[in-house]
Amino acid sequence: SSVFTPHFPFIARNEFYHRYYPDHADLPNLPAGHLENLHPQSKRLRRHFMCEDIPEEQIRKARAAYYGLVEFCDTRIGAILDALEANNLDRNTIVAYIADHGELNGEHGMWYKCSFYEQSSRIPLIIRWPGVTNPGDRFKTIASLVDFVQTMLDIGEAATGDTDGRSLAPLMKGEVDDGGGLAFCEYEAHGTDRPGRMVRQGDFKLNYYHGEDPELFDLRTDPGEFNNLAADSGYRNITKDLTEIVLDNWDPVSIDNHVRRTQKDRQLIASATHGRPWSPPWRNGHYG
Repeated sequence: SSVFTPHFPFIARNEFYHRYYPDHADLPNLPAGHLENLHPQSKRLRRHFMCEDIPEEQIRKARAAYYGLVEFCDTRIGAILDALEANNLDRNTIVAYIADHGELNGEHGMWYKCSFYEQSSRIPLIIRWPGVTNPGDRFKTIASLVDFVQTMLDIGEAATGDTDGRSLAPLMKGEVDDGGGLAFCEYEAHGTDRPGRMVRQGDFKLNYYHGEDPELFDLRTDPGEFNNLAADSGYRNITKDLTEIVLDNWDPVSIDNHVRRTQKDRQLIASATHGRPWSPPWRNGHYG
């Protein structure tokens, strides 16, 4: 089953929207000087998605609508769980809730997704496994969507072959106590002009942008990701180790060349088809 919300455009039903607007419509956490000190990649995305100079009241309305969409989604999921229980299927059905991306929701002066910040790259992973997990169980480990696929195959006792990822089933069963794990994100789409890749290991996250300085955040002491430690000599080894992990079996030069070559091919085809050079909406050499 797929539930589209919460997702842009932020259009919530009145009954959900007005639970948050105007009384609970908050603003993003933006420390003084933060927007001016954003990484060039974030500044590019802000310009591309026209996130600059949004009126405060519009921000409040959008955030309230997002909260309303979250609650609407919660009611839809609740209806599914109620239907399982009504049909005596709740004790032999594994229920999992995941998403493909988060929502910046104005944090760091940004909206939508496309960023390595936690609001965008961190997603829910909730699994109810009757007879194995209990309400309120929490497992401290770094996981990703490829791990979810491997987990479902493991639970279903299916042949996995060479599937990427690691199964989280032993963790949920209590057979292992593993707080480790790795998670990657990669981005070469609209709003940027270079490949980027993120790795999360333990409390640290490294954001790598081809040809530019990286970002390193300690999410234990800096959950808001306001203090970039990449240039701090005390974190030199961590930056080096995570950069090596990012670049392992990932070649940003080849990716960049490939993207630019295929863009030229599309421009040539469009020119031949429409009789004029093709101008991408993102322009300025940005990917798309």
